[in-house]
Amino acid sequence: MTRAEHLQAIKDADRAYYEQDSPTMSDAAYDELRRDYIAQYGAADLDYTPGAVSAGFRPFHHPLPVTSLAKIKDGELDKLAQWLTKLAPVVLEPKLDGLTVVAYPQADGTYQFVTRGSGTEGEILPNFISRYEGRFAEAATGQWAIRGEVLLTQAAFAQIKADQQARGEEPFKQIRNAAAGILRNKERSRYIDRLTYICYDVLGWDVGEQEKLAYIKEHTPFQANICSEAFAAEMEAEALQQAIHVTYEQGQAQWPCDGVVIKTLQEGSLAAYGGTDHHPNNAVAWKPAKQLFATTLRDIEFSVGRTKITPVAIFDPVIIDDTEVTRASIHNRDYFDEMALCQGDTVYVYKSNEIIPQIDSVVHNGGEPFVWPEAADTAVDVTIRNIMHLVSKPVLNIKGFSRATAEKICAAFPALTQEQGAYVIFYLTEADFAALPGFAAKSAANLYSQLAERRQNGVEAGRYFRALCLPGIGAHVGEALEEYFPDAQALQTFLTAADKTAEEKQAELMAIDGIGPETASVLTSEAFQTADARLRACLPLLWSQPFAEASADAPTGAAAGKNFVLTGKMPEPRSFYEEKIKAAGGNVQSGVNGKTDYLVIADTRSTSSKVQKARELGTQLIAPEELLQLLQA
Repeated sequence: MTRAEHLQAIKDADRAYYEQDSPTMSDAAYDELRRDYIAQYGAADLDYTPGAVSAGFRPFHHPLPVTSLAKIKDGELDKLAQWLTKLAPVVLEPKLDGLTVVAYPQADGTYQFVTRGSGTEGEILPNFISRYEGRFAEAATGQWAIRGEVLLTQAAFAQIKADQQARGEEPFKQIRNAAAGILRNKERSRYIDRLTYICYDVLGWDVGEQEKLAYIKEHTPFQANICSEAFAAEMEAEALQQAIHVTYEQGQAQWPCDGVVIKTLQEGSLAAYGGTDHHPNNAVAWKPAKQLFATTLRDIEFSVGRTKITPVAIFDPVIIDDTEVTRASIHNRDYFDEMALCQGDTVYVYKSNEIIPQIDSVVHNGGEPFVWPEAADTAVDVTIRNIMHLVSKPVLNIKGFSRATAEKICAAFPALTQEQGAYVIFYLTEADFAALPGFAAKSAANLYSQLAERRQNGVEAGRYFRALCLPGIGAHVGEALEEYFPDAQALQTFLTAADKTAEEKQAELMAIDGIGPETASVLTSEAFQTADARLRACLPLLWSQPFAEASADAPTGAAAGKNFVLTGKMPEPRSFYEEKIKAAGGNVQSGVNGKTDYLVIADTRSTSSKVQKARELGTQLIAPEELLQLLQA
């Protein structure tokens, strides 16, 4: 997938989990998605707190950021020791698995309850737990906002499901999603008073954690989280981990709990250690080892993508976290070979707030072994998928080209397909198309004429780099290189230069905004040279001159010759603004650099990496509405 598609997949997963209370992928899959993105493009685009205001809720701007926590896994003793050395003395708190809510004291003695949202923008909840919606003396004079977690106890969850079944309703399946759904219901839910609000932080008060919990207990109506005794710096990491396990078990016995938070008792720690847009550096979350569930393996499905095969295990239904699951990822070929899976084997699957679990281990029961697909069959399937990628709207935009057509081409021209791969479509004549089974002369002429037009006129860099069918190389790469190199020949000369090593070329490429280490490695690889040479033989690459002098008949408005970067969600699709910018004589860039004149963003108060870079460079920030006014000037 392209960089934009990769980032969008991460944001879609964030939205499903934090805004819609309905996660669409496993924690493991989500973590892998983030790791892959960081490896290719760096972490700057992901330095944000997920979540946004949903339609129908009143927005609220948090005066202080409400961020997440950095994480360490069970067994990572070296990391645990490093955190202990920095933060000691520390205390431990159960990491509650609910919906984060901040209670803001109001002048009339009440509290206003707001979701975390994006960390800067939350939702004002129209309804809350009844016992906390009244007036409290301390709220009138209290100066601190209180952060906590709204959740359901296991007992309350069981009672609600029993009530739903008695009413003939579909019962909730997952305890966290149930709590979030009850709380964020536009109408007051009949189950809202079954919720529990556990508080653990006083926002903006830079003191030790025990003082915060004491304040919550003494000066607010809310229930405070449980907190351990202090652990000193001299404590060994192994001993601290044992104490963490005890705290985790205590937390699980009372509430939904997905880890333990390690907090410092040092005063002024937030000022001393600071933080990022995603998390503070004065606390860390410990995550437990996976819980295993046994079931029987029945089948394996092999999903063939454009660049890899993904095996998925099919097994007897097993209930995990009140969710019935029947499928699990097997990751890759090496893992598949290592496990040597057979039909009827007992497999142990796990998940941590996951939808599709993973296989941890296997016990062989003497069944029939599964076999990886034959290379020849796989190659044809990959070619078919690459052909469909080539003819898609974002690449060549060939209308009327179906998967059945791609399959017929591979079957009718096996030798040419093996030699040219997906680019076989450029070598077919109109008569070749007409000879395909079930093809009418008009359809053949239509497909051939569209491909002939592309062969003659070429495509811009964004489409060309997509057409290379290489992992991690998409439109964003073409646009970034187009901004850096004056023409296509300059890029080719750079990539093939014999006086520079691959490492030197990669270092220079990574200095380009939007090019990360993985992408740079692909661009300097033999695979890129091969794909580029084969594609250039079929398809001209059009290299725009975004900074060339304007011609006499070019637009001369306020936007003419100016360079724009669009970021974030906007009222209209991004293509709407891009077309208007280009029509007004402006240029659309993929990343902010010294030549960028305007960064267009809906929230000009954002602290995203692009906004920070724009402010450093003195780039003007404008909202979409201001952009439209500028384009008309």
